[in-house]
Amino acid sequence: MADDLSYAGSADASSSDEPPDELAARVVGLVQAYCERRLAEGDTQPRSFARQMTICALLLDRKDPRGREVSLGRIVRALRSATARTPAALTKTASEARAILQYGVVDAKAPNHPSVETDDDMARYIAAIDWMLMSVKPREVLLRRAEDLSGRRGGRPAKRVFRVLSAVARLHESADMGDSVAEAELRLVRSFLSKA
Repeated sequence: MADDLSYAGSADASSSDEPPDELAARVVGLVQAYCERRLAEGDTQPRSFARQMTICALLLDRKDPRGREVSLGRIVRALRSATARTPAALTKTASEARAILQYGVVDAKAPNHPSVETDDDMARYIAAIDWMLMSVKPREVLLRRAEDLSGRRGGRPAKRVFRVLSAVARLHESADMGDSVAEAELRLVRSFLSKA
C-alpha cells in the first residue's frame, strides 16, 4: 500500500535513522484489517492497493492534519517496511493514490466525523471513506490527471526521453571529435527522424 514518491518532494524522503511513524503504522494496520474483514464477510469487491493507500492518507490527515500529500508520504514510509512490494510498484501505487486524492476526492467530499480518537471511531471513519470512494473510478481520475497535465505521466516527463536525448548528445560530441562510427550513427538517427 505504499509508494516511493521521491519525485514528489521531501514528503517521501526518509532516512534510515528516522524513527518509525507509529500513528501511520497504526492507521495502515486498521485499514488492512478493515479490508481483510470485508473480504472475509463476503465482499466481492476487493480494495485496490491505491484505494487502501488513499483511505490511509485521508484517515491519517483527519487524525493528524498536515496536508494530504504529507499524510500520503507518511503512509508510504510506513508501508515501505511493512510490505513486500518493490519500490517501483510502491511508486506507481502511490502515484495512483495521489491522483485519487487530487482529482477523485474533489468530487466526493471526505466525510467529516466529529471524532477519530478511538479505534472504533477510526473504523467508522474508514468505512465512511471507503463508501465515499466507491463512486471514484480510478481510470477516470487518471485520465483527468493526464488531461490536466497535458498527457505527461504523473506530471513529469518520462525518463526515456532524457536517456535518448543524452545518447544523441553523446553521439554528437563524439562525431564532433572525429569519431567516424558516431558520425555514421548520427546520420542514421537524422535519416530516421526525417522520415517520422
